[in-house]
Amino acid sequence: MEEFKRLIALIGIDNYNKLANKKIAIFGLGGIGSNVLSSLVRTGIDSFVLVDYDIVEPSNFNRQKIANYSTLGLKKTDAAYHLMKKINNNLSCKLYDLRIDKETIDKVDLKDVCYIVDAVDDLEAKLAILMTAKELNIPIISSMGVANKVNIKDLKISDVSKTDTCPLARKYRKMVRDLKIKDVPVLYSKEELVNKEMGTIDYLVTVAALLIVEYVIKDLLGDSNETT
Repeated sequence: MEEFKRLIALIGIDNYNKLANKKIAIFGLGGIGSNVLSSLVRTGIDSFVLVDYDIVEPSNFNRQKIANYSTLGLKKTDAAYHLMKKINNNLSCKLYDLRIDKETIDKVDLKDVCYIVDAVDDLEAKLAILMTAKELNIPIISSMGVANKVNIKDLKISDVSKTDTCPLARKYRKMVRDLKIKDVPVLYSKEELVNKEMGTIDYLVTVAALLIVEYVIKDLLGDSNETT
């Protein structure tokens, strides 16, 4: 409890206990997903379902919380678990080294999960995760593309039906609309692409992840989350 005394001083023991008893599923442990995980662990949540099929590579170092020389070459799920365990000894994780699509999504055990964070890039995977979340009545927030962006002020959380500018959000919005799925909050950027190369910068990725964490924590604690 000593590790979280300053958190408890801010939100109170009842809210701390409420968070500690939650289980979160994070799909994708790249720039957004790994930063979301780190912040949620430091906010007292100690039960997770972690899904990613990739390994840690040098190109991940500039933005991914789990990427460093000690984790190089490890599965991202394993790297995430071992690093986060050093923050909270009570950490419990179900790890899935798995590429998600409509066939493989059922392999992920989402029993007792109270929130899903979708931080994958692939549209087929995003749709499979969303449809599963809706079928199981699990709240979900999805991250859109933040590559080739540099302006924090252009980051926003909105229902996907009200997004603009972001190419990934545009494609996702059409898929969601065609399936007549409602109430899909997403994190996206209103900024135009800086260039056509797949470039990223840590501060933007980190802030995007923290906006997602703020949204999830406030929802779990019953605070108002208004999306425009």
